[in-house]
Amino acid sequence: MLVAAALLPTMVLASFDFGVTWDEMARHQYGEHVWEFLIGVRSGSFFREDGGHRYGGLFDMICAAA
Repeated sequence: MLVAAALLPTMVLASFDFGVTWDEMARHQYGEHVWEFLIGVRSGSFFREDGGHRYGGLFDMICAAA
């Protein structure tokens, strides 16, 4: 626990050096599609199995709504 507490400031300062991840746009679009599916605008057959479906859409949907 002491090691984690000691590394926390370093990790926070280092996090400002990182930018957008390569899949951020795809995750955002997936979140929008999940939301549209849940409100009945989009059918489940729209989702393609490209690997993104394995991560679940709750987090992506919350991020897309923000």
